[in-house]
Amino acid sequence: MKLIENIMILLTLFILSISHSYASECHTNPNMHGKVKKLSITNTEHRGKKIAILSVSFGNYDNVPVYHKLNDYEGMAVLELLGAAISRKATIFVNNCTEGKISSIKASTIGLSNPMPNISKEDNIESD
Repeated sequence: MKLIENIMILLTLFILSISHSYASECHTNPNMHGKVKKLSITNTEHRGKKIAILSVSFGNYDNVPVYHKLNDYEGMAVLELLGAAISRKATIFVNNCTEGKISSIKASTIGLSNPMPNISKEDNIESD
């Protein structure tokens, strides 16, 4: 009986470690959603250029990167949508991922059928 309990504990820990390994990257998962907890903008250098990386923490996912360009209208719209989602305690739903980054999102205050008023409920982000 003790052996079965130990196996169950190890199996549970293994499953938790697998689910946590995907926490920082976007993957196409129809259940990838949750209340927005935190937005982060990190400055880094890529190919000699300084760039800002926008990431969002929501539901069981931490620091998931988002495709964006903060210096153009589209990038600011993404930031505004996520900012409104965090201030209204909304749930975001990931529609699509590209190269491990969120490329399409939807925000809703109550389930999928009641999108947030006065802002775009869905934003598609195109990469270069």
